[in-house]
Amino acid sequence: MTTGLGPDCRRVLASVSAYLDGDLDATTCESIASHCRQCAACRSVIAGLRETVGLCRQAGSVPVPEAVRRRARERVRRLLDTAPGADTDA
Repeated sequence: MTTGLGPDCRRVLASVSAYLDGDLDATTCESIASHCRQCAACRSVIAGLRETVGLCRQAGSVPVPEAVRRRARERVRRLLDTAPGADTDA
């Protein structure tokens, strides 16, 4: 993954999770931001991960429609009914 990258890129990529989580001190964050202003590859990685994290957070707050929940329950029931060792007398 880091093949051909310079030491600054390796440092940024090694810290990207803590950076996006806001777990780094202000000096380190500014150093990463400064690097990303000059490095399109690192800037792209961080932008993509930031978008992905945002989408994952949004997905957790969207309710699943009742029709989808019902179909899922029915499929799980069918799987359980056909599983080896399933109790057919229930």
